[in-house]
Amino acid sequence: MTADNLDGVIGGEVTTQTFTDDVLGNWKDADFQAGALRSVVEDGVYRATVDVTPVKGKRYLLNLGQVFTAASVKVNGAQAGKVLFAPYEVDVTDQLKAGVNQIEIAVTPRKKNRYFPAATNTNGQYSMASPQDAGLVGPITLQSAKDAFYVAPAKPPVAPPAKIKPSVSFKLSASSVKASKKVRATVLVKAKGVAAPTGTIRVMKGSKTIKVVTLRAKDKGKRVFTLPKLAKGKHTLKIVYSGGGKVNGKSSVTRTLRVK
Repeated sequence: MTADNLDGVIGGEVTTQTFTDDVLGNWKDADFQAGALRSVVEDGVYRATVDVTPVKGKRYLLNLGQVFTAASVKVNGAQAGKVLFAPYEVDVTDQLKAGVNQIEIAVTPRKKNRYFPAATNTNGQYSMASPQDAGLVGPITLQSAKDAFYVAPAKPPVAPPAKIKPSVSFKLSASSVKASKKVRATVLVKAKGVAAPTGTIRVMKGSKTIKVVTLRAKDKGKRVFTLPKLAKGKHTLKIVYSGGGKVNGKSSVTRTLRVK
């Protein structure tokens, strides 16, 4: 990388810096190469070698992954192609040789980043508070054109494991109480192969929820709790268990509570 603002300030000394570790990344990020490239708008040149044995008759694509914003690719010193839009793919078949190949990718970033940060690069309307995406993020892959472009028939969706149908029982400590008294409810959820089903238990009076409790693993499928006081009259109650994990939800039979 050669630029006059590798130190983050426009118009500084033109310097060249070589980065060798973790070179794929977004230049705008403060934690990428210690933020040295956040203001740079010159081309960044990436170099790598790859050892391949091309198969006769096959075409080969170099896929650059994410690029911000344009890229030019050379293979073994020969121009292979330029890309400006996704997908960032270049056919490199004619430039590849058997053995070690030299890959060079020149990435041209957005030019506006030159005016970041605003504190040191103020230039009227062009100063920037935050930089834009820039650089070569990748991943970079080399694959045959057949593999790259072949669209296999969609695999049938994998059905999720069948959930277990539970049994839900519901008992009241009394079927008839005075208005001043409360009633305890006992709910038991059983599911084959599940020692400790979990989920939510709702006590329903018609379409209205009058109590919600959580069935925890430590309850081992059994919850005992007190119902709220109800007005005088006849109340038809049932339990709706939400299900959880491998266990399906289910409603219980109804129970009748008379409040005198």
